[in-house]
Amino acid sequence: MRGRLFFKTLNLLCTYLNAFIVILTVRYQNEMLRIKDGCQNDGFMFKSL
Repeated sequence: MRGRLFFKTLNLLCTYLNAFIVILTVRYQNEMLRIKDGCQNDGFMFKSL
């Protein structure tokens, strides 16, 4: 019984972690695009990661 509860909790944590990573990635990409746009105006170019 304890093992099943442990795996259920682990599964839930993994789901939350995945959602968190997706949100972070999306926000990071948006920030990078904004920074890229701002820097191109200053004549500074980001190399594609």
